[in-house]
Amino acid sequence: MAPAGNVTLPPLSCSPPPSSSQTLAKEQAPEQCARANLLGAVSACAGLPASSEDVSIWSQRDAAIEDEVFSQGRFADVIFSCATSWPSQFSSSPVPVVREEVYGQAVIFAMMSPVLRDRLQGHCMDGAGRCELQQPQTFQLEDKITAQGFREVARYVYRLVPKFTAVNIPEVSAAARLLRMPELDRAAFQWGLVNLETMASQRGSSPEESMLRHQEQGPLGAIGDALCYFGMMCSNIDAVPIDEVDPFFGTTRFSRAIQWRSALLKAFDGCEIVASPAFLELREGTMLLLLECEEMHSQPSFLWQCCIRWALGRKERELPLSKRTPGGPAFSFEKPPKKLFVPGARLVTVSSLGPAEDDVDWQRWLLPIAERVRFKDMPARDFAAQVEAIQPMLPELRQVIYRVRRTPWSGQLIRDVSQRLPDGPLSRALYQMQPP
Repeated sequence: MAPAGNVTLPPLSCSPPPSSSQTLAKEQAPEQCARANLLGAVSACAGLPASSEDVSIWSQRDAAIEDEVFSQGRFADVIFSCATSWPSQFSSSPVPVVREEVYGQAVIFAMMSPVLRDRLQGHCMDGAGRCELQQPQTFQLEDKITAQGFREVARYVYRLVPKFTAVNIPEVSAAARLLRMPELDRAAFQWGLVNLETMASQRGSSPEESMLRHQEQGPLGAIGDALCYFGMMCSNIDAVPIDEVDPFFGTTRFSRAIQWRSALLKAFDGCEIVASPAFLELREGTMLLLLECEEMHSQPSFLWQCCIRWALGRKERELPLSKRTPGGPAFSFEKPPKKLFVPGARLVTVSSLGPAEDDVDWQRWLLPIAERVRFKDMPARDFAAQVEAIQPMLPELRQVIYRVRRTPWSGQLIRDVSQRLPDGPLSRALYQMQPP
């Protein structure tokens, strides 16, 4: 993905610097305050320079380090080989991964990451942690740690100013989680929240400001970038349960995902989110957690149409679901045979054939989605059109749709979300976060 430009932060309340010209102070104050806010948020958790003056003082040093780490590698004893981008999550065939290189000193990276310490031990360092190689040795990182994310890892290790964008923070946080670097993960998370708050403050702004807003985003769009980070937070990329309290954050990843979701829905309208191409690629647990919010249901007919497209997309990418559960035969929803009584003839049994399994199996992905769609809020004509749009329809799906149509949504579905997130059931404390 192509990197996006720096995001302009909203002006904060702070005293403008003393100046003889009131106009100059008025122009400089918002920009200085916004940059101070960003650097302060990052430096608080990553130990980085806290002001623009500190950054400018060390600019020559930082430029020399960046040139060495990202381009030259003249003094490196290890070469980290990273995937250029995330491998395909949906393709059934292997996708070739192009790799990029980041140079460094193994000992410094080992001090900052316990994961790298364990993996580099014996690879390019002896038992005492010393590197005695005459030539740098290449160390290949797993494909989930991309070059874009690992460059920010290197900037963190060498105390360089981070270059976070809305596009790269999902890969930065993924690398930080896999390498167990919680400070970097927290810095990216806080930067992303500030970015969403900036977008929320610009809603309803002038056309010039809106145009600037659209220029400051990646190829997936601002909504797609935010959804990508939300999906990364809901994933079990590091095999850590989503309801486990992080000792550094003091919170669970689930609570942070809820916080991100809240900021996302303040920055964008629910219909805008549903219309984003990234919405069609969300994992099931991420989708269900997003649909728990009432703001997503302002146009239930349009939402249901996009959910159907989401399930059809999964049909093209993933293997079909099995009709029967592993434990044994599942309950059958097929209609029982009809008995026709013909005068003067013996009893005739005619089987009522249901739809072919291959034609409706993909609709099982819609079962938990349909539980959350506000079918009761659809006008009768729209509801009939939405039901007729799927032909043939899975009998179980039809039952769910009509039951939800008759029964108002109770807001008690977060238990089902917890079971469908990749990490499994949540703790009892999370069950108390159900909507009133």
